Amino acid sequence: MGTCLAQGSEPVAPTKGLDAEYQRATAMRREAASMQEAALQLRTREEYECQSRFLVNRCREQARDRYLEVVEEARKLTADAAVIETAARQAEVAERDRELARRRAELSAPASTPVADTPRVPMPSAAPLPAPGAPRQVEPTVQPLPSAAEQKQREAQRQAERAAQEKAAAERAATARESAADYDRRKAEAAKRKADNEARAARKAAEKKAAAERAATPAPAP
Repeated sequence: MGTCLAQGSEPVAPTKGLDAEYQRATAMRREAASMQEAALQLRTREEYECQSRFLVNRCREQARDRYLEVVEEARKLTADAAVIETAARQAEVAERDRELARRRAELSAPASTPVADTPRVPMPSAAPLPAPGAPRQVEPTVQPLPSAAEQKQREAQRQAERAAQEKAAAERAATARESAADYDRRKAEAAKRKADNEARAARKAAEKKAAAERAATPAPAP
């Protein structure tokens, strides 16, 4: 049956409808890379500004901590992207398995032939008795066709297998949706932290500029 399926049927086409999941995972990986790059640039700028601070080491430690927070968020995004890709691949494999099972069922189903079209076969003549001492010929055993009850039982088993595969695919899809919702929440939190870091850096730059202007302003004459 496997040979007939491989030679007499068309190959199973790749499962469609999962492009959105793959695109979501790709977007998550790109967002993670962008977050890491922006965090590295911010850390470099802050460490340069720390050189003019009184507590240089403390300033650098704070800049490093903020950088590591963003890197951790980017790592989580990458892990979520991997979960979505795995769920999409599993759903694709399950869909292909269901298609293969359906084709096998079609190939294994007995073909119904109308009774009226069945040609009459003449009765075979009696075979001659073998000569004494001649080896006995064993006639091949003909396997009987499965009964209606056996066919019904096999079909019920195939339906149960398909139902189990569909349930597993639905659970994986739900997991992917939950991961996507969690990704959106983390993305919003990361964007807020990024905005806070940029605002903090802008305030520091303004304070530094104001301090420099005050230092450059001559004191009023007594």
